[in-house]
Amino acid sequence: MAVISIAVATGFRVGELTTLPADCLIRDGGALLVRNFASKMGREAPRPIPAEFAEIAKPAVEYLIATTSEARKRAAELSSDAPLDWPAILGDDAARDYFVRRWLSDWISNPEHRLIDTRWAWYSRGEQSRWIPMADIMQRHEGNVSEIARREGLSRSAVVNLKAQVEASQRGEIHLGKKDPNSNRSFDTDRRFPSVMAFEQHAGLNTASGRRAAIQPLIEEARRAMLEQEPFAAPDFNADMEAASRASTDVLVDTDTGRATLRAEDALLVLFENQLSALRTNRDRVVHYSATVLSHWLAGYKRDLGTGKPTDAVCRRFDIRHPATGEIAKLTIHDLRHWLSTAYENGGLSPVQIATLFNRKSPAANSTYNQTRVSVRRDRLREAMKDGALIGHAAQAYDRIAAETPEEASIYLETSTKFYNPMPHGVCTLNWALEPCPHALSCFSCGEKLEGGQEPCEHLIVDPDDPAQVREIERINGNARAVRMSMRDIGAGRGPQYDQFGRAEASTETLLKRMGAKI
Repeated sequence: MAVISIAVATGFRVGELTTLPADCLIRDGGALLVRNFASKMGREAPRPIPAEFAEIAKPAVEYLIATTSEARKRAAELSSDAPLDWPAILGDDAARDYFVRRWLSDWISNPEHRLIDTRWAWYSRGEQSRWIPMADIMQRHEGNVSEIARREGLSRSAVVNLKAQVEASQRGEIHLGKKDPNSNRSFDTDRRFPSVMAFEQHAGLNTASGRRAAIQPLIEEARRAMLEQEPFAAPDFNADMEAASRASTDVLVDTDTGRATLRAEDALLVLFENQLSALRTNRDRVVHYSATVLSHWLAGYKRDLGTGKPTDAVCRRFDIRHPATGEIAKLTIHDLRHWLSTAYENGGLSPVQIATLFNRKSPAANSTYNQTRVSVRRDRLREAMKDGALIGHAAQAYDRIAAETPEEASIYLETSTKFYNPMPHGVCTLNWALEPCPHALSCFSCGEKLEGGQEPCEHLIVDPDDPAQVREIERINGNARAVRMSMRDIGAGRGPQYDQFGRAEASTETLLKRMGAKI
């Protein structure tokens, strides 16, 4: 229920809830904010929490932090031992250079891959590769090649080669035999040298040709360092790079870079396997409480609806009923988001304030979530008209009547606003159920032309304080002007269509001027 409390206070989407970082609470003076990863193009900013909701959000987060702290510690331990995510590493230039160089450094420092040894020689034939104590063998058989070949089961040419290796090492040189030091292919079959194939075996994958081309120069650099007996520069240990490139602990991944933006050890909703069930808790496995799990906990699995099983909807399991109907209630996280948005509007917040509280990029997105009843919207429309805050034929008529006969103005207000049809650019008061719009919703090309300018439809009412309506009218005005210019350019500056766009341009211009005066 702590997660539900946070959802009530914040209106987060289900994906935003389940990807909260453990350190999500921000206290700024007396204000409380919640840091989250926004989804669906929301603003990347901490979510402000009203004071009334802070009393449930703060203890809910603190409870979850305490409940999941042990799982986060274990996730950090498992993360440090997790295998490297090589596919993601190879797709990132910096990560590829860092980790391939570290692998090459480890390869060169491995004693099995040494090129000089004054006592031992490297023997390789087919699949057989091993170090042979050649100096001791030579001493034991007094350097007799034939005797060594017979006793050790080697060919005479192999003994000659092994003997030459030891003698070269004793001079501080590398014995190359017939190999060309300027040809990388000369060393492809020598297992002491790194290769793309050896890297693929280490990483457990087959690299694409493009990625092979990116790895090959690093391998050649390491081979030259081995041949010239020079140090191979390994990068300094980078804890952030190491942690970010480990597999299996990602809670949230950047789709553009493939890199983790939230790992299990930093997430709020991580638990031990079976921690919330009657089964034995597995403390060696940490799981993320995902959006799917939360959604199923609330709404249940379709196959188990109505059964009362643990996988049934939560309202049915606990017999939670809708107060208006008495039926079993249905609840999703998105229902809470709709409720909060509606509560904010009913509380008197402006569209801009609501959009700010939800970190929305535009107040226009509020309408999707608003569930305010039409009767409430109609009452607000009437109050705004009384206050002279609206623009349109009905609003102007009301002002004129109210100046002369307040009683008749009240009757006019009731009848002219009986119907409420919201549109992007205002509100239409026509009864759409009984009277289809005679202008095919062409609100700006059907009004009368008066002294004050071209009028829009008489049923249209516009709120100058609604930024979304203003922007839509500005957009229509600009489009109408652009279409008329284009029509003139092609010689079509006459006719009904040209006149229609002219009326739309003129009527929106009239409204914009009036809104400027209102503001």
